[in-house]
Amino acid sequence: MRTLRDFGFGKTSMNDFIMEDFNALVAKLSQRFGQPLDVNFRLNLAILNIVWRMVGNESFDHDDPVLLKLFDSFQTSLDSRGKTSVFKLIPMRLFPKAVRWLMISSFLPFRSNIDQFLKETVKNHKATRDENFNRDFIDSYLQEMQTQSPGSVINETNLLANIRNLFAAGSETTATTLRWGLLFLIMHPQIQDRAQQELDEVVGKDRDVHLDDRGSLHYNEALIMEILRCGNIAPLSVPHSCTEDATFNGYLIPADSAIVINSVHMHRDSKYWKDPLKFDPSRFLDGKGHLRTGRIPGFVPFGIGPWGWAIVGSAFSVSVRRPWDSYSKLARKFGGIMSVSMSMSAEDIIISDYDLALEFFNREEFVPRPPLVPFLLSQKEGGHEGSGIAWSNGKTWQENRRFTLRTLRDFGFGKTSLNDFIMADLNAFVAKIDTGGQPVDLKSQLNLAILNIVWRMVGNESFDLDNPVLLKLVGAITKLVNARGKDSIMKLLALRRFPQFFAWWFGVSKSVMEIDVFLKETVKKHKLTLDENYNRDFIDSYLQEMKTQEPGSVINEGNLLACVRHLFSAGSETTATTIRWGLLFLIMFSEIQEKAQDELDQIVGKDRDVHLDDRKNLHYNEALILEILRYGNTVPLSMSHSCSQDATFQGYLIPADCSIFINAVHMHRDSKYWKDPLKFDPSRFLDGEGHLRSGRIPGFVPFGIGKRQCPGEILARMELFLFMTNLLSRFTFSSVPGKPLPDLNTTFYGVVQQPPNYKLIVTERK
Repeated sequence: MRTLRDFGFGKTSMNDFIMEDFNALVAKLSQRFGQPLDVNFRLNLAILNIVWRMVGNESFDHDDPVLLKLFDSFQTSLDSRGKTSVFKLIPMRLFPKAVRWLMISSFLPFRSNIDQFLKETVKNHKATRDENFNRDFIDSYLQEMQTQSPGSVINETNLLANIRNLFAAGSETTATTLRWGLLFLIMHPQIQDRAQQELDEVVGKDRDVHLDDRGSLHYNEALIMEILRCGNIAPLSVPHSCTEDATFNGYLIPADSAIVINSVHMHRDSKYWKDPLKFDPSRFLDGKGHLRTGRIPGFVPFGIGPWGWAIVGSAFSVSVRRPWDSYSKLARKFGGIMSVSMSMSAEDIIISDYDLALEFFNREEFVPRPPLVPFLLSQKEGGHEGSGIAWSNGKTWQENRRFTLRTLRDFGFGKTSLNDFIMADLNAFVAKIDTGGQPVDLKSQLNLAILNIVWRMVGNESFDLDNPVLLKLVGAITKLVNARGKDSIMKLLALRRFPQFFAWWFGVSKSVMEIDVFLKETVKKHKLTLDENYNRDFIDSYLQEMKTQEPGSVINEGNLLACVRHLFSAGSETTATTIRWGLLFLIMFSEIQEKAQDELDQIVGKDRDVHLDDRKNLHYNEALILEILRYGNTVPLSMSHSCSQDATFQGYLIPADCSIFINAVHMHRDSKYWKDPLKFDPSRFLDGEGHLRSGRIPGFVPFGIGKRQCPGEILARMELFLFMTNLLSRFTFSSVPGKPLPDLNTTFYGVVQQPPNYKLIVTERK
């Protein structure tokens, strides 16, 4: 799947590719226009040729004898496979060898013709292959074989089998569907007229239809779906099985049984379809004449994907503690973009491919937040567009984000002038560390130190790390962040009807209330002490901006409170958690800790603190921080996006109000982008000269991607650099003797992925 996607599989770039063979087909058929003709043969050849272009980088003329022979062998082989039911009359478990011989002998003559052609093709590819450029699927597979160990399943036998399967699945079924479609058109001329009318109105008669037109040709898309439903090209699915006895809903499913989907019955079931025996494309349109969105019950022309329950969809097959692992398994099976039904009213779109995400999240229609609990609560607070910068849409988001970034930059956001600002809280944190050889847990103090940095910029105050106000604030933010990881549970129930109830159930409302009590008191004090000629902090700046606004402006006190709350939750918890991941990796990989300390000793020495100006020279330490971000996956699933109305992306329908996530964990472990992705290795971020890799790094998305990429990335990187390097310069971190290292698979997921609880020994370096 990965390789075919690299060659355009599922992308609109395939348009010209397919159109070449379509035009060749039309040219052949045009010679007999006006006369009775059977399109079966020509259609099959055209579709087979499309598959062969991707697999073998060749295009045959429709009269080529090689293509004709290949087509005949596939056709005969497929036809003969319909006779396997005869073999089931023989007791297979009593005479397995005899049955196997009968089955193979019926297919063997046709298989040998196909394999002879494929083996010759593979041989030619080996002789002409360029190590630096893969022309097609065969080249890519041969190159992958070179990276494998002996006994790998990526071998030449499986290469031949894969191509056979691609041919059988990718040519005969599509050509047969087209033949069914043409038959239905002549049976229902009024439907043909309506489809043509839509084409004339939307596309016109001066150009060919393009894949980009799919989002506008609702009736024609519905027509194709109705052809699939009524034609039932694969009436019984390719069988599944189970390797050992299993139970399902109280039924025993015996090992080695053949399990098939009866799609004909589903496609004619009056439970799902009104007048199921009637050919009616409009059944796939909604009241506005638009194509129906989401999963359509009873519609399984291509089989069925992730297993799910009625009402709650796939929610029980997705791990609540580690949903990204479940999504990664599904991505390996279904590809880089997929939908997972979490209930009757909730559809999740999971994007696990970096190249798709890069294109997807830079499109304007996928900027909004979905109607999940945080957004629904922010709607109550700030109106239909939500409030603040994290959970808002439209003008509210645009103007508050613009103001927030501009104001934070005025206070040093992203500038080296922040160095002393951050170091003050780092030194206060260091003073609290016990270096007497006792096991310590730094979680609480780290959270307090990072939150204090944010509060200096926002409220112009610095708390002592033992201050009870600060402790209460950190506790509320941690609860808020952790509670939001339970959206998958909420989706099982009537989330959109009762958001306040679920917010109360999981503690969201209480946490927001505790934070807002503190913030409202702070804003009140700022109003009383505001100096018209001097802004001390973000709150002062926002209050001054409010005075310049017209009534009804989105720059208002409600959005001020929400913006500060979002800066706290996004700017403190994530950074502190990443540092905790970093310290855990240092005690797990002591040789990497030593290498980072050696660089610090050589470049900075031991007589001064590390400064932000040192970043350009500390290549290995910078690479270490990037690897912590990749390996730790502090934000494993991005904050969700959505779209306010139905949209299309590369031929996929994206339903309105769905939740769209980036599966960062999958991208950070994808061997397409990373060598040995499960290995912790900072050197992957260095070039051949040992310098930090520059520019965008494919597959690396710790701060999200696109128009809603984390606005706090710059500050977070500065904090991570100063904390990690100065801690490494001053201390050595080691595991507690006699205590096993924590299991990385026991993490907890809220908005952030917390590392497992652990303690370490901190020793001062001399």
